[in-house]
Amino acid sequence: MAHLNRVLHLVGSQENDFYFNCSLVYAKACINFPDVKAQYLITRPNQVTVGESSQGEVSSHNVMTSEWFIVDNSLDEVNEKYFPCRDPENNISKIGKNSENSPLRGPYTLTDALSMLMPLIEIDCIVPHMFCFPGMTVFRKFFEEYLHISVAGPDARANALSQHKGVTREILQKAGVPIPCGTMLYRKDLNSEQPESTILKIKDQLKEAGISDLPCILKPAREDNSRGIGVVHDWDTFLTKLQYAFSYDDTVVVEAYVDGPELRAGALSMNKDVDGESNIRHLPSLVNFELNPTQGIRTAADKMSTGNDGSSGMHQNLAMGKKYWHRGCTNPVAASMELTTVNGIITGILERHDDSSVDDEPVLVDLQETLSLPASLQVQIDSAVSLGHKALGLRDYSLFDFRVDRKTGALYVIEACAFWSYSEISVISLMLQKGNSENDLTTADWKSEVRRSWESVAQRTEMYRQSKYCSKTLLDLQKINDFFCTAQHDIDHFIANNGAVGEP
Repeated sequence: MAHLNRVLHLVGSQENDFYFNCSLVYAKACINFPDVKAQYLITRPNQVTVGESSQGEVSSHNVMTSEWFIVDNSLDEVNEKYFPCRDPENNISKIGKNSENSPLRGPYTLTDALSMLMPLIEIDCIVPHMFCFPGMTVFRKFFEEYLHISVAGPDARANALSQHKGVTREILQKAGVPIPCGTMLYRKDLNSEQPESTILKIKDQLKEAGISDLPCILKPAREDNSRGIGVVHDWDTFLTKLQYAFSYDDTVVVEAYVDGPELRAGALSMNKDVDGESNIRHLPSLVNFELNPTQGIRTAADKMSTGNDGSSGMHQNLAMGKKYWHRGCTNPVAASMELTTVNGIITGILERHDDSSVDDEPVLVDLQETLSLPASLQVQIDSAVSLGHKALGLRDYSLFDFRVDRKTGALYVIEACAFWSYSEISVISLMLQKGNSENDLTTADWKSEVRRSWESVAQRTEMYRQSKYCSKTLLDLQKINDFFCTAQHDIDHFIANNGAVGEP
């Protein structure tokens, strides 16, 4: 395994302030190792944004004029007040009054920022914290294929498949992974001047896809963190909610709503076997949060809430009103919960059942016992994870959301969400902390798994550099711009060839 000396964290977004703030929250929570040099390369939108997506494309204008900042060692002291003010009219950054004490260096152009990070050959691993579609795809492609530094987690192509919900559905279905009935709708086909005929056309399309009745769920194809999603319970509100989803993407996935508990399951990629294929180790399943019982889904507000934390104004919500499998029962039990820790290690959950009186004290329940699943269901989950991991071409790790139909017990994958923020409260970290003897995972060793994963990324970087070397001559802004334009075209072409037939 390669030695890990220097890690570069990729933070921010050029799409909108939501994704910039979201990225900063997760990056600040990411683990650091005392013996590994950590640096942070941060970008942000050129304009003050109101939160809607730019349809997941990186324009040459963004790359040529984008602003980048560098932070050394830690983001602990970084907050919004240190970033230069932006003039909404001319998009020129103005240095704020706190700039003298700022931990930020910049703003720079991308080439100048990379020059400040020289020698790039000393960077072993890129740890990505960008949630927007370009950040999950084109920017990963840039670091791996242009700078020859490997990125932790799935590569650009795997993310292109798993971040486009319509393409993900098609690939998983072909691989034999159970998914809800569904189809895709396109903005160009929506005729707002003839709502009645439009609804009739949509009804026919949904019926052909196996959705004979409501409720159904609408999902912008390329969005993340539940942005733009909605559950439709009646046809009178269908077009309104569809228009809302279209405000985030030109393509919207429509799925049959599965009423039942939501689970998360995943796997870690281990060393390759004798046939050259990566072995995967299944992680213990966790039951997902359901903070919005009136809607039956997790909304963006349930995952991230705004506030005044002195940094990005966002908070990651955790362990508040969760549905879970209780002591191997087949029905979920609702409770209010709080994670308990001993020496920083999650050991259990404080629970209060719905039928508990106000005066009842919460009961400490062992985490493994509380979240155990029926054996037959776990087998189905592991099989779906294995098939999905391979079909989407994921590496390092994978993560999937499931729903279990409350009436039939049928299991469905509802989303691929391959992201690990490498923090203590990240889902994969929680799975590792849960652990059990069947998986041969230790309760306390999630940090070691992060290090092992980053060291394997460093090993990939060494392989990339065996035949190619990133010299300073590559740091030409026009060449980088040309690469981004070509990379965006390649990603779009790759998506079109792997699904989403007929997409504009």
